[in-house]
Amino acid sequence: MLDDDDLRCVNEALFSINRIVEFLKAVHDKGEFVADTRTHDAVLLQFIVLGETCKRMSGKLKQSNQHIDWRGANDFRNFIAHDYFGVSDDVVWSVVQFHLPQLKQDFETLLAQHS
Repeated sequence: MLDDDDLRCVNEALFSINRIVEFLKAVHDKGEFVADTRTHDAVLLQFIVLGETCKRMSGKLKQSNQHIDWRGANDFRNFIAHDYFGVSDDVVWSVVQFHLPQLKQDFETLLAQHS
């Protein structure tokens, strides 16, 4: 069961994930992603928001859901926020393609279990 703060955070995380998905609907590959600077910057901002949101989730929630890479989400946020011009577009595209769908599913499962 999620407490009110964790419920709010899970919903905020899903909001950020869904924004990323929406931003990338018209983007077909990494080249288009990099070329579209507005989408690129919007996606990076949502990853920062997502990392901040994950950081605020309770230790209890994180302990009971150790399959979620909490530290990875926060570390990715820090990397983008503090080394913005050093961020590899290959890494971002890989996270979008391979990690974000699972994270979205994990948060949707948490909400479904809460209901």
